[in-house]
Amino acid sequence: MSWGLSSCRAGPTHAGATSGSERAYTDNIAGLHSFRMRYLTGLLSLLALLLSLVAANEVSLNEVEWNQQRCSGMYSRLATGGKIKPFIEVSLPQPIRSEENQVVALIIFEWTDVNRIGRVVKNAAESEYGWTEYAYVCDNSAISLDLCEKSQYGQFLLDPAVGNNTRSIYTTSIHLNDTTPIKYPVSKTGFYCVGTAPLVSGEQYDIVVEWRNAYGELAAADYPKLPFYGGLALLYAILGFGWGFLYWQHRDDSLPVQNYITAIIIYLFVEQVLVWGYYDYVNVHGMNIGARIFQIVLSVLNAGRVSLSFFILLIVALGFGVVKQSLGPTMWKCRLLAIVHFVFGVAFAIASYNVTEDTAGWIFLAIVLPLAATMTAFYLWILTGLTNTRKDLERRKQSAKALMYRRLWRLLVWSISILMFMFFLNSVVITMRDEPDFLPSHWKSQWFVLDGWMSVLYLAVLGTICYLWRPTANNRRFAMSEEISQEEDDVFELGDREGDDDLEEGSANGESQATTLPDKSIPRTDTSTPMALQAHRAESARPDASAPSSSTRRIENDEGEIGETLFAVGDDDDFDRWTEDEGDDEDIGTQRLVKKDKDASKKD
Repeated sequence: MSWGLSSCRAGPTHAGATSGSERAYTDNIAGLHSFRMRYLTGLLSLLALLLSLVAANEVSLNEVEWNQQRCSGMYSRLATGGKIKPFIEVSLPQPIRSEENQVVALIIFEWTDVNRIGRVVKNAAESEYGWTEYAYVCDNSAISLDLCEKSQYGQFLLDPAVGNNTRSIYTTSIHLNDTTPIKYPVSKTGFYCVGTAPLVSGEQYDIVVEWRNAYGELAAADYPKLPFYGGLALLYAILGFGWGFLYWQHRDDSLPVQNYITAIIIYLFVEQVLVWGYYDYVNVHGMNIGARIFQIVLSVLNAGRVSLSFFILLIVALGFGVVKQSLGPTMWKCRLLAIVHFVFGVAFAIASYNVTEDTAGWIFLAIVLPLAATMTAFYLWILTGLTNTRKDLERRKQSAKALMYRRLWRLLVWSISILMFMFFLNSVVITMRDEPDFLPSHWKSQWFVLDGWMSVLYLAVLGTICYLWRPTANNRRFAMSEEISQEEDDVFELGDREGDDDLEEGSANGESQATTLPDKSIPRTDTSTPMALQAHRAESARPDASAPSSSTRRIENDEGEIGETLFAVGDDDDFDRWTEDEGDDEDIGTQRLVKKDKDASKKD
């Protein structure tokens, strides 16, 4: 009994009519199935094939129901260029010897012609569901119903209403004892399908189908990835060149966190070059053992990239390099979490190539759950650390550093918002993939929706972080110094208690006018404009030759205790006192004048 003779579908039966999903079968022809419904069922497995990391352009078809048809996009030679004309080749690797002449029906077509396949069964009444009965394969039953001639035995049936306008459809019968390959030329870009149907129940066969494009061996769905990852590698090279120039220019003033950023830029450049190299290798050599090894290497590199990215973002969120010179034991905890995440990431990548229905359960428990747990720990720790660092900087009125972390916070919120939007879009794509025309209409761009946009977002986030933490001439000065509070109560504090006593004593002796009279020996600075104020601050930042030197500065730490700052490095002569208030020089000069006048009055 043939499986492809008849089915039912709703709606008009004229040429070009839009068909619905085949959901019911006629009761009067038992055991007959719809080619179109089986074809649409095969699209689900095709989706996984086209969108996997490695999408081979050579597949095998057999008698199993879900594996009797396959589809793939094809580019014309004019669209991509190349040395050969694109084609689809169907071959039988080994002949099947049997007493009977076993035949398998074969059809090759472009998706836009799918409604031209099949013929309405004559004198067939509509079923109770309102579906029209269709036949798709010319077998003995179809011949008895005058749907085809004996000379068409083993071919798919075409709607006679479309006439000869079926240029993309090719159908024939394959004799299982004949290994002569069948080559179908592709003249235009489109979504092409190859379908088979056994004419005898229980018939076994194994047919190989190759989609060969003009540009090489790479599957058409993966062809856009070749220039895409090549362009990403070029962008990472440009980013690395710009960062490297600044890093080399200010190498003596670099921070530890900038060393980590330098390492990940180099790492990402190498990874993108290898990803591009993988697709180029498959395009030239096809899917062989070398390509499989390439897969494993890229999986390990991808796991390393994710772990290293989480690690750098975590230590930045905790204030390493800008707020704290060292994280102490916390740094080892960060490294341990990154290593554990990397190990489970590599295990997941390797297991994904060998997963089966029997092993899927324990792989989920042993690998996926721990991987999700480490990723969740990273996210929570990063957000918590970033929040605490911002609050600490705002409490200590470190406005410049707090601004950096506010920008980082906005960057993360922006990136998470895009992630949520794209995840929602992917959910819509998954729900729409069951539509018959969705995959044929979006096979060129679906790779970007499911994969490519993540690479673009990653590059954008990394580029922004590189800009915020770029090497400058004042890296250590900025990171290792405390910004003087600009609150009104703090600005006019005098650090010289002895000077305060002298001022009070001078006032009691009627000599307070010395503090108010201008002295030509004391320079006066105009700070009425922002530019003048900035220039005055720069002048005030110069070290005072008369001031005693000190190898360390003392600031108030996070716990409120007074201790040596973690950021005090280098010699005194090289460390500028850039955080002094613009009025300190004038106040000190005034105090010295008062003290000098007081001493002179005592001598008199």
